[in-house]
Amino acid sequence: MRRPLLVGLLAVGAITLTGCVDADTAPQSTASSTDRTDVSPATPDPEPVARAATSDLGVAVYELGSYVTTQDSGLLRQPGGMDRFPAGSFVIVIQVSLDGFVPFGELDLTGLTVRETSWAGLGDTAELDTNEGPDFASDAGVPWGPSGAQGRGRDWTLPNHLSTSFALAYYVPFGVSALDLVVDVPSQRDPLTLSVPIHAE
Repeated sequence: MRRPLLVGLLAVGAITLTGCVDADTAPQSTASSTDRTDVSPATPDPEPVARAATSDLGVAVYELGSYVTTQDSGLLRQPGGMDRFPAGSFVIVIQVSLDGFVPFGELDLTGLTVRETSWAGLGDTAELDTNEGPDFASDAGVPWGPSGAQGRGRDWTLPNHLSTSFALAYYVPFGVSALDLVVDVPSQRDPLTLSVPIHAE
């Protein structure tokens, strides 16, 4: 009688242990829920889609991702008052990277702005999605806008051969193929204009 009893106890123990191992080693989902739809991976391409430089400053633009909005932009079309970019509009997210080339010194980025940015061929001012863009940038681990990259300090400097970056999200009107991005650093003589191709899906 002892042998059957021992075998039975071993069998029950094996089943119990097997259940514990399956529970502890079961794959855990890393997916996060979001209200945005059609969100592409927020990972910049290894190669920039646009570049520009001065003797002191290098600017590179990467595609960070895209999404379809879930809320109206709040930007009204005049006359009529209709929303220019209602829910369901396509948004492209870019990462602007800055590199300093000041030997034995630091590049002064104080007052940096991205201004007069427009759509090539249209001339219309490109509008930022400040509703959902900052959350997308946060999920990607990239500061939102120049102020996010600068932080709380009044002055903003970049040591030689180091880089900083920030994200921007623009509503994409129908039919456009390129964004004329203007990066203005007051310490540089002239603003830099970069033609950023748009790959709307």
